[in-house]
Amino acid sequence: MTARRLLLAAGLLLFAFVLMAHTLLSSDGWRKRTRVRADLVQLTETNDAREQRVQQLRAEVAAVRSRPEVQERVIRGELGYVRDGDLVLEVDTGKR
Repeated sequence: MTARRLLLAAGLLLFAFVLMAHTLLSSDGWRKRTRVRADLVQLTETNDAREQRVQQLRAEVAAVRSRPEVQERVIRGELGYVRDGDLVLEVDTGKR
């Protein structure tokens, strides 16, 4: 290793050590690090939950696109359509 590379490596090592010491010894350094780590854990959990929800929605979309019984359930349940011959009962709840 040339003297120049050795000097560069020593300088980088010294910089890393000073930066680490500053983080550990400064008044807010360790608290900020702890807070950032907690935020990271929370964001990771939120991201995982949202990723699971995305997978559920993708499965639902695939089912609606490919399965006629699912299509019928969506059309009847969410859009309120009825089939010829279905008996429809309307209940008056008294609210107006």
